[in-house]
Amino acid sequence: MKIVLGKSGGRNVELDIDIDEEVVARFWVKVNKNGPIPEYRPDLGPCWLWTACTNGKPGYGIFRGGLGRDKYQSRPWVLAHRYVYQLIVGPITEGYEPDHLCRVRLCTNPSHLEVVTHRENTLRGNAPSAMQARRVRCIRGHLFDKREPDGRRRCSICDRAKELHRY
Repeated sequence: MKIVLGKSGGRNVELDIDIDEEVVARFWVKVNKNGPIPEYRPDLGPCWLWTACTNGKPGYGIFRGGLGRDKYQSRPWVLAHRYVYQLIVGPITEGYEPDHLCRVRLCTNPSHLEVVTHRENTLRGNAPSAMQARRVRCIRGHLFDKREPDGRRRCSICDRAKELHRY
């Protein structure tokens, strides 16, 4: 079985592993299946919260999997939600990543994860880039009706007013 550790240089980093029952048992000890019901999507049911270490500011659970490597070599860290998704659901296709539907980064419940493209995952979030991408009107309320070659959206009414003011 291949486990996708994450991305490096835009490509998936994979390890070919044999599922080790000890590692899987060690993983499940760190999961609280009686977590809270997410406020964002209560219809999903309770989150399975990761109770061990995280990767700092992003706040995702990480797990030193011991993924089939020699026990004396360093073992890679794996994001807990990626590990459980691949363990229960199956492999993650190249170019895709799991999105937390519940918006709880410590959640490892595979039914709360959906595999989507990076763009889709970003647009579903609340980052400034996602909020800007969802906008359909300029700051003066006109619809964006032009698109630049680089992808930026423009409002022709405001562009025309800017040109007249400049003239």
